[in-house]
Amino acid sequence: MTDTVAAASLAVLAAFAFIALLVVLPLIRDVRRAVSRIDAALARYEQDIGPLLAQARLTLVEMQRGAAKVQSITGRLDRVVQLLDQADRVLSGVRVTVGRSVTPPVATAAAVLAGVGQAIRYLFGSKPGDGDHDEGEWNHTPPVGGTRNG
Repeated sequence: MTDTVAAASLAVLAAFAFIALLVVLPLIRDVRRAVSRIDAALARYEQDIGPLLAQARLTLVEMQRGAAKVQSITGRLDRVVQLLDQADRVLSGVRVTVGRSVTPPVATAAAVLAGVGQAIRYLFGSKPGDGDHDEGEWNHTPPVGGTRNG
């Protein structure tokens, strides 16, 4: 009787193994297909990403060159603003020293220089030079019949 139980157990195990093979084989086939698709997709992405990375590197180099140019221009504009401030101070000093006889041309020149300096600061984000002027002092022309500070 133990031989029949052992034989029956082997038959059941063989049946389960056969059924398992019938279920597992399609799964293995599907997994192989999925892996081959993933490999193909990765190969395509590697081919596409290589040129994109090279282009990104070139773009980065160009951006760095552009940033260096902008920095150079900004440095030059800062120097121009400093020169305009100095010229503005000189003209204001001349106007005060010489008196009213040269006030209209000197005041006009001072106003033009101050306006150009303000325009450069506004357009390029520069700050007033040397901290010796506040925002209300950029117009150096005194009001008619009064003093400079009101």
